[in-house]
Order: sequence, then structure tokens, then C-alpha cells
Amino acid sequence: MKQLILLSCCLFFALNSSAQQHLNKTISINIKEKRLKDALIIIGDKGDFKFSYNSKILPKDSVVSIYAQNKKVLSVL
Repeated sequence: MKQLILLSCCLFFALNSSAQQHLNKTISINIKEKRLKDALIIIGDKGDFKFSYNSKILPKDSVVSIYAQNKKVLSVL
């Protein structure tokens, strides 16, 4: 399921030429037990972009923890 989510996010960004800049931006993030919906908002804020996704595909209420220090957005996803 994680691979499907990652693939969906990557494909969305790959289809948008300006998205490459966002995927290659380096961010640092420390998210502990937050809903996926909130985590994506935080990642978007750090990367200076907004996510658009189908909430029927991505389980937005899933709880995630993410720690990344000086990593590209693509790696964080």
C-alpha cells in the first residue's frame, strides 16, 4: 500500500513539469504520529507547494511519523 501511495504521488508530480523543482527541494522535517492529511500539509509548507490528491485513494486519517534531515521532497515522500 505504501508503494501505491508513493507511486501515486510521484506520478502526479512527474506529470507536472514545474513539480520537478519541488521534488528536488531539500527540506528537514520531524513529524511524530500525525494524520497523513496533516503530514502532507506540513511537507507542502516546507517545500512551498500544495498537494492535490484523491482522498478516496489515500487514507488521510492514517497516522504517520517521518524524520528527514536535509532530504529531497521525493525522498521524504
